[in-house]
Amino acid sequence: MSNGAAVGGYIVTRYDSTGSSQQTIVSGTCSALVSGTSCSETATPPGTWQYSVTPAYGDWRGPESPKTSATVGTPSLVLSPILTKSPNTLSGTLANFSDGETITFHLDETSGTELAGTVDGSPTPAAVPSGGGGSVSVTLPAGISDGPHTVYAVAAPSSDNASAALTFDSTAPPSPTITSSPANPTSATSASFGFTDPESGVSFECRLDGGSYSECPSPHSYSGLADGSHTFDVRAVDAAGNQSAPTSHTWTIDASGPTVTITFPVAGSYYNNSGYNAGCGTATTGDFCGTASDGTGTGVSLVRVSIQRGAGNYWNGSGFSSASEVLFNATGTTNWSYGFAASGFPADGDYTIRATATDVS
Repeated sequence: MSNGAAVGGYIVTRYDSTGSSQQTIVSGTCSALVSGTSCSETATPPGTWQYSVTPAYGDWRGPESPKTSATVGTPSLVLSPILTKSPNTLSGTLANFSDGETITFHLDETSGTELAGTVDGSPTPAAVPSGGGGSVSVTLPAGISDGPHTVYAVAAPSSDNASAALTFDSTAPPSPTITSSPANPTSATSASFGFTDPESGVSFECRLDGGSYSECPSPHSYSGLADGSHTFDVRAVDAAGNQSAPTSHTWTIDASGPTVTITFPVAGSYYNNSGYNAGCGTATTGDFCGTASDGTGTGVSLVRVSIQRGAGNYWNGSGFSSASEVLFNATGTTNWSYGFAASGFPADGDYTIRATATDVS
């Protein structure tokens, strides 16, 4: 004051953005005569405002200060993803709330079902951090119906609120259809699968032999696979993260050939007619016999034998007159025999019997 006395306080005035229309300060320490040199207005409406300060002492008013502009943002809530399912936990941010007010989250109405959540890591109800906002998480319980829903952030005691629109989809897509796959059984140690799904926009996850699922395109291939049984699984995942039931294909790889053994006649042995005819236990017929095995493979499907006279011709079914090897189907597989009477040998001498086995793959 001009007489050197201290003023009694200050009057803070809020105007519209043009500075011409005086507003009413309803709450906070700026709503009455301010005795100090600072104050705060709470529950300020969103918008751009201009403020001035006028010194006061009793009925005396000093000159009004130049106006200063300030912008108050609209409370906001952003959550992600906006296409979601329940149960799920969403993350996001809130902004432009009043410092120190208490935030809670609600479903579909500002007074609707309260949802668990956090504000800057503090469980709700939680105080608005300095600056009016921060990071948030909202936990969605199971059982929320598919379709559009709204999550509200509500401040107390002002009832300021902000909302985030979401779409819920908790319905799993149909199982994929495998459109191409390896033969079963097969001798190939690589495999390629094609697949599709009736629901558009889905992605796919694959696994082999019970391993972990990972995202995969169609077609999807594997190489360097070991002998034995393998199972391929593929499932569809929609944009909300719902997973379909898997579709499976099981097949067997048998890249190793079977083994075959001739148990009679014994290599390097000499036989007369009676000894030869009795070799496999069928003395009236006479035959060659042996065993075959495919280990853990697909199994023996066929055994064939050939007979060569010395280093010369092969048996062709009626005589030793074929210059090239002729193979004849034996009877049986893992235990096999081929009938050939002693009278079929035209003369004494050396004969070579060769047996081959074929597996199912």
